[in-house]
Amino acid sequence: MTPDHNMHSKIEALASVQSLLAAEPFRPFEIATTGGKTFTVPHPEYLHVSVMGSRVYIDGADGSLAIVHASQISHVATKTRKRKAA
Repeated sequence: MTPDHNMHSKIEALASVQSLLAAEPFRPFEIATTGGKTFTVPHPEYLHVSVMGSRVYIDGADGSLAIVHASQISHVATKTRKRKAA
């Protein structure tokens, strides 16, 4: 991966995160990393983007804190809702 491609991917990943955070109404989403971990963002208050935009801080429901560098974000997507059986 070239440095330019890496920078472009980082910018896209952060833009996706910020777009989902600002969505009205907010829908929970997941952030997947290049290391294979997935983090759920159930509410906007569970995620903070650093001032420089190089890291995201994700609070876990169990009180944990994940710090993910933007270049480690491989995928960002809204969580699919489980439909109730009729």
